[in-house]
Amino acid sequence: MLAVRIAMLGWEFPPFMSGGLGVHCEKLSHALAEQGLEIDFYLPKNGCRIPSNGVNIVPVYYSQQHERMDERNADPYYRLKNEMSLVSRPKE
Repeated sequence: MLAVRIAMLGWEFPPFMSGGLGVHCEKLSHALAEQGLEIDFYLPKNGCRIPSNGVNIVPVYYSQQHERMDERNADPYYRLKNEMSLVSRPKE
């Protein structure tokens, strides 16, 4: 029988940026690994060694242009909202 292999994508995984999403990804991936599934968790490369405990952490390299994740490159509507706010501002 072939092993089931799952690819998970995320941008945080404890102890790196351990917010609600990171904790959820950690718990979910470990629970799946305990069931005998192979988990590859793709995470932006950050230079930290992350203990995996049965989860294969795969570092993803990205360009310097997107080195910092912020509202401008995380929100697909950022530019549109910014342009609309310029239109809706009252004239001085």
